[in-house]
Amino acid sequence: MGLACTHQPECPPPAAADRAAAQVLLHFPGVGCSLLCNGVLSFEDSGGLGPDGSIYPPHRPLPNSGGQPAESKTPDVRDVVSVESAVGG
Repeated sequence: MGLACTHQPECPPPAAADRAAAQVLLHFPGVGCSLLCNGVLSFEDSGGLGPDGSIYPPHRPLPNSGGQPAESKTPDVRDVVSVESAVGG
């Protein structure tokens, strides 16, 4: 079941580059995210999750990052193992 936009002009679809311009349906300030009309769960860091599970990395520069967007990195198993061994896991 998808969300049907009734706004004029219609909100951009989830896969569009301007997906974050869609109208906010629900805002969750305690969690730091909003559900947009196009089904995207938009986070305060400008990243998001699409209705199909797609991940949209943050694109807005973060404070004290030298004007660079946050790096998107998939965790490496070796990083997890080294953290576990450091904490005695």
